[in-house]
Amino acid sequence: MLASRGRDIRGHVAAAAAAVSLQRPVDSVLALAAGLRGTRDLLARLATANDAAFLLRMKAGQFERALSAGLALDLLGMAVPPGAEIGVAPESGAVVPGQRLSVDLSLAGSGLAQLSDVEL
Repeated sequence: MLASRGRDIRGHVAAAAAAVSLQRPVDSVLALAAGLRGTRDLLARLATANDAAFLLRMKAGQFERALSAGLALDLLGMAVPPGAEIGVAPESGAVVPGQRLSVDLSLAGSGLAQLSDVEL
């Protein structure tokens, strides 16, 4: 099973590499998303403490970074303390473990691709 799934993931990497271009990096996104999905599926079937799982977690991170680059996405999160005014940059120090706060998120992209049904 591991070898077969690994070949599938390698095929998605090859398809993404063949599709990518500097003019339209978004063309590689479908293959990258399929590779990430396959990597996560395989990772879910493995014991978390073995070497293969470690390598698959690294591969998932690589897929995530490549997808972000291919979609030209920037996700920015800012900690907002309770009672802070919405839309105004808060003046607060570092966030500490256990502190209650909200997070303002901003997602910006190049406009080359459309996103729908985004869940956080």
